Amino acid sequence: MTLSPTKVRLLAALELLYDEEPRIAVQMPLRIEARANDHRSNHWGPRAEKAKRDRMAALLLLAGSRTRVRALLEHGLVVRVVRISPSELDSHDNLGMALKSLTDGVADALGVNDRDERVVFVPDAERGPWGARVEFYSRTPSRRSTR
Repeated sequence: MTLSPTKVRLLAALELLYDEEPRIAVQMPLRIEARANDHRSNHWGPRAEKAKRDRMAALLLLAGSRTRVRALLEHGLVVRVVRISPSELDSHDNLGMALKSLTDGVADALGVNDRDERVVFVPDAERGPWGARVEFYSRTPSRRSTR
């Protein structure tokens, strides 16, 4: 079986997440909901406003860490974007859609496109009170790595 370059990058990123501690972690008081199941409004306007708010919140909340994170970008970066909520989402479709605006905001803060080769975004979820966390891992292994 041959994997696409995108899948190869994702597998390498997942191995790094297993072996390393994040270099920088930022907790965010955001309520990230599933956009696919948002039945409150079928109109695009309210959804676009929510996406814009989430994207700007990520940009503003990362402002204090921007210089340190951009320094890690030089060697390649794995960004774990975590949705924290009392309930779970389907990891194969709803999770990625729910985190899209937050991922875009993180990419904006880094000054890159979310498809940039130097950055691998890994969506994840945890149970707990509503919130989000963004963790930054350098692709250069730290001295703490045991493998």
